[in-house]
Formats: sequence, structure tokens, C-alpha cells
Amino acid sequence: AEKLGIEVKWQPFNGRALGIYKFGTNEVYLAEKSNLTLAHEVCHFLDFKTNAVRGDIATAELVAEFGACVILSITKGSTEGHTGSIYSYLQMYSKGKNPEAVLKAIMTVSNRVETVVNLFLDAAESITDANTTTETTAISA
Repeated sequence: AEKLGIEVKWQPFNGRALGIYKFGTNEVYLAEKSNLTLAHEVCHFLDFKTNAVRGDIATAELVAEFGACVILSITKGSTEGHTGSIYSYLQMYSKGKNPEAVLKAIMTVSNRVETVVNLFLDAAESITDANTTTETTAISA
């Protein structure tokens, strides 16, 4: 999150959301230490920065939740214990509640998810590259 310019702050659970991205800012507020929640809010941040479409909360939530799942799958983060809640979350923001409607909703936002995931992975790669360069410099010195 830091590499992307995101400031993560902690707040007590407000009874509704485990994490909040303050749209238009670089601030994410978390009420739990969860990679899934952090990745979800980071996806909101990246989607907001790269997408001119505003006001469609359902689409933004689908992008953030599915993007977080993809990121955790690629980075070997864990969604263990969250699979049912992830599906329920995606289902809640889909236009229909059956599996076909959820899949259709995910496919509708797939381009935005790809953009968000690529930005996240590019930032993660630059951290890895910087660490490798530092280690190589230290070894050769």
C-alpha cells in the first residue's frame, strides 16, 4: 500500500464495513488485520485512479472484491475461511443471485479488474526489483 502512495489507518469497526477507502484521497481505514480487506480497499483506490466512471457502487464493489481475490491468488495470499463470504459479497452486488448472474457480473468488470491487478502487481514488482538491487549491491560491495 505504501508503494502505491496509500496511507493505511486503523479505526474501530463501525458496524458496517471492515475497511473503507475515502474516495478521492489516498487514505484507507481498516478495522481488522486482513489481507483480503486491505487488498479490497487498495483495489478501490486503484480503480478510482484509473476509471472515470463514478457513482456505480455495485460495479465498484465487484471490481474491488474480485480484484482482491485475484491479487491474493497470484501473490499466494490466503482467502481461506473467506470463500463463502466472498461469494456472498459478489452475489450481493450482482444483478441476479444465481451463479450465472454472479459470473456475468464478474465478466462485465473483468477489464477493470485486470487494470487494477496489473497496477498492483507492477507496484509489487518494483518493490521486489528494488530489494534485489539493494541485495546485489550489498553482496558485491
